[in-house]
Amino acid sequence: MSIDLNSWELIAMGYRCDMDDRWDRLFADLEGAVPLLDEDEIPDLVEAERVGVQLVDRLAGAVGRAVDLATSSGSRLTGTLREAGSDWIAVVAGRTLHVVRTGSIRWISGLDGPANPPSGAVRVGLAAVLRRIARSTLPVVVDVGGTVLRGMITAVGADHCDLATDSAVLTVPLDGLVSVRCDADLLASL
Repeated sequence: MSIDLNSWELIAMGYRCDMDDRWDRLFADLEGAVPLLDEDEIPDLVEAERVGVQLVDRLAGAVGRAVDLATSSGSRLTGTLREAGSDWIAVVAGRTLHVVRTGSIRWISGLDGPANPPSGAVRVGLAAVLRRIARSTLPVVVDVGGTVLRGMITAVGADHCDLATDSAVLTVPLDGLVSVRCDADLLASL
């Protein structure tokens, strides 16, 4: 069987036309599969996305920024957000490190929009940070709902810590703790 050159050209042209039709059908299918968004739906989608964002995610996204916050004890703090754990933040103001329990924050400014949580990030809890402070043997100032205690953290349990003051060893429930202040040099070891 012999095929002349003109036959091959006709076959190739037919194949190209057939492929062009297939591509056109594929793109038409894809366009039909992807719904076009109506401008009225966009705010609903943005709101639905924001519903899942937690405060700890926004705090983690603001590390390195200046923040201003008020606590449940009425104290106000302005400084640089240095770290955000699962239930605490570290703010540095001057030479002082403030570890603030997030449950005691009444309001905070300096957080830009929502942040996506870092993938695979493991956030350390407040008890773990207090154990590090206890190992440092640095003097601390502890705010427990408006009462200020001075001493040294000597032990930390799952939900409480012991604070050795000049006169006694006080046991402080962590959910009553507002903040712990100490020298900012400790931040390097956290």
